[in-house]
Amino acid sequence: MTLTFSPPPFVTPQRPVRRFGRRIAMVGDRSPQSATDDVGASGLRVRPMVAVDTGRVHDFLIAQYETFNAADNTPVGHAHFQAFVSAPALRDRLDEGCIAHVAERDGTVLGMCELHLDGYLTLLYVRGDHHGRGIGRRLLKQGLETLHTVAPAITVVRVRGTPYARGFYTHMGFEPLADALQEDHGIRFHPFLMRLPTHPQRDTVTGT
Repeated sequence: MTLTFSPPPFVTPQRPVRRFGRRIAMVGDRSPQSATDDVGASGLRVRPMVAVDTGRVHDFLIAQYETFNAADNTPVGHAHFQAFVSAPALRDRLDEGCIAHVAERDGTVLGMCELHLDGYLTLLYVRGDHHGRGIGRRLLKQGLETLHTVAPAITVVRVRGTPYARGFYTHMGFEPLADALQEDHGIRFHPFLMRLPTHPQRDTVTGT
C-alpha cells in the first residue's frame, strides 16, 4: 500500500509497476527532534519534516512513484509529479506552513505524509517493502492530529487517491466521491473525502 500524490487538489497512492500528495513542522537546518515524535517499539519514528529532509524525501518519493504509480499516469503527469516533489518545492511548502511528517528507522525514510491547512492531503507514501505494517495509518493519524491543533475549523479532509491506494483510503474511513477514475494534469486518481469528528479526543483514523 502506498498512498497519495496531489498538488492541491489531488493525491496519489501506488502500485507495483514502473511509475513515477503548508507545514506545521519546524523549518530550517535544525535537528528534526520534536515533542511530537512518535517512536514505536519497532524503532520506527514518526516526526515533523524539516528543511534538511527535503533532498532525501524527494529521492524517496520519486522511487516510490516510479515503482507504484507511473504506469497509471501520462508523461505530463510524470513531469507534474516530479516538479511537485522537487526539494525546492517541498521546502517552499514547509515555509508556507504545510503539515508534513516523515516515518524513519535508523535514518532511512520509510514514509512521508503532507497535509495542507485547507484540509487537502497532498502526499502520503510508504516504502513498498513496508506496506501493510501500519506506517501509513500512523502518518495519517499524526497529520490529522496536527491539523486539528492548527486548523480546528477544518471539518473534512480531501484526497485524490491513486488506483493502487483505493482500498487503503476506504479502510481508513474516506468516502469515495466518484466511481469513475478521474484525471488532472496527467495524474489519474479517485477522489475521496473524510469527515472529521467534532470531538477532539476521538481517533479519526480507525484502520490498522
